[in-house]
Amino acid sequence: MKKIVRNSQGPRMPIDKILVPVDFSACSDAALAYALSMADECGAQVEVLHVWSPRDREGRASTIFADTPEGIAMERALSAAESDHAARICGRLEFGEEPSSVILDILERERFDLVVVGRGGRSKDQGGHVSAHLEREAPCKVVALPIVKADPNRSFVDTFIAKRTAGGFDAG
Repeated sequence: MKKIVRNSQGPRMPIDKILVPVDFSACSDAALAYALSMADECGAQVEVLHVWSPRDREGRASTIFADTPEGIAMERALSAAESDHAARICGRLEFGEEPSSVILDILERERFDLVVVGRGGRSKDQGGHVSAHLEREAPCKVVALPIVKADPNRSFVDTFIAKRTAGGFDAG
């Protein structure tokens, strides 16, 4: 039986499929952790998406994603998520120069109930931060997690959860 997540701004909504775009920043790590905890509660599938340009920072072509720092980070994130969570998890790689455009194309073609994204990651497109573009244009609900100042005595995710539980966020 699927659990239903209560939306504070409207009726309850069942969540079966969550998209989590990642760029391997601390913000996207927190978004993935949040989505996984939500999926554990409601039985949803989590699709972890990375939009990759096969060019490195110097403009040279790189053809093997698995050998890049992003490829290694994706493998580690998926392995950790699968070992630590009951949710169904899959990884997805898409090619493109503008992450928000690629993500919006996916959301137009496929059904997702929710997108969970971190604000202030590494990826920017011509319209600004990816999260802001998704919040404006996505055809489904978007949860954009705020930037959270790190607490030196806690992990980033623990700091985020503690601040969320206490009801306060410091942008900064």
